[in-house]
Amino acid sequence: MRVALAFGCLIASLGLTTSVALRTPKTTAATSAVAVGGNVTVRAPQRLNSTVFAASARNFFETFRRMSGKERVAVAARCVPDYNAKASVKYETPKGAFWPMDVDFTNYVEPNEWTDATMALKVDPTESWFAFLSIDANSDRRLSGAEFFDAVGKDGSSVTWAAPGTTGPGAKPPHSFERDFNDSAHWEDYVKHDDEDLPKHLKKKLEDEKVPAGMAAVAVDNSTIKIASPHMLNSTAFAASARNFFETFRRMSGTERIAMAARCVPDYNAKASAQYETPKEAFWPMDVDFTNYVEPNEWTDATMALKVEPTESWFAFLSIDANSDRRLSGDEFFNAVGKDGSSVTWAAPGATGPGAKSPHSFERDFDDSAHWEDYVEHNDEKLPKHLKKKLAQEKSHE
Repeated sequence: MRVALAFGCLIASLGLTTSVALRTPKTTAATSAVAVGGNVTVRAPQRLNSTVFAASARNFFETFRRMSGKERVAVAARCVPDYNAKASVKYETPKGAFWPMDVDFTNYVEPNEWTDATMALKVDPTESWFAFLSIDANSDRRLSGAEFFDAVGKDGSSVTWAAPGTTGPGAKPPHSFERDFNDSAHWEDYVKHDDEDLPKHLKKKLEDEKVPAGMAAVAVDNSTIKIASPHMLNSTAFAASARNFFETFRRMSGTERIAMAARCVPDYNAKASAQYETPKEAFWPMDVDFTNYVEPNEWTDATMALKVEPTESWFAFLSIDANSDRRLSGDEFFNAVGKDGSSVTWAAPGATGPGAKSPHSFERDFDDSAHWEDYVEHNDEKLPKHLKKKLAQEKSHE
């Protein structure tokens, strides 16, 4: 026990008194600056292994191997409840805790993001790593929302924390930590995200998610995103938001989509109504180019300012966009967010206006005509004929 305490103190002393180097906006010897609507920082291949986060990972795995099986089981049993006790003081719900951790908008919480977040909550570093591994149900070294909610929420809920001293149903059993990891679980894998030793199905999954040819991973406003070139809008954070959403949408199950679609407009209303007294006061400031429509990039900017979770923001846009022409008219917006379609009264908490699409309409995947580039470039080639004709008529009057 003294050995364990000594190593705990060692981790705390090494542990993480500065922020992760990845997120500094300055250009260092390990990075280079490129111009994409301004200077941004491109991450070098070595990335994280020379950072304080790397020290945290290395110290944890060394400590883990020195602990007895009994000590591991004891820490694993209390790590998630202890995390919940601290997180629930700051965040009312599990989803309120999860999305702020995802600073690079990948819809996953990576180990360095988790480390930063748990440091801020003053979670013991060893318990923090045990909690990460306990929550990471499929052991792919990152946490999805579903994994997180299933491990920390009551019965897997995203809106209610598990009772004090307990976990959600998805947390790994403490006895699974009794034995040492095999050689494939090593601290460098968590730092470099070296996928060579992952199971085949996870290798394939991660390979599918890698940046396609002609794209680059960059840090913009302290967040890492993937950008495409050379198109103008394709090289923006908005393009990354659109692409990430459609990739996430296709990975979600039908049940997850329905659940998200059911809450997205009420959740948007809750945040918007705190700032705007009426729906019309929320709508018109979004129309920054005075077209009388809110385009996806305008919606993204507005909902980011309201701190709406990015995936919910996109679901809300699609739910409000009744005719699926990739932009919101005032009538569509008021009909989806207003009480009985009102422009001066918000729908009741937890409800939508009559014009919001049915959540069950999101159960199946989109067909090929709904793709992220269409939302970025507003490419109308794949629109239904009646909408093509409508847009052509409107362009002729511009």
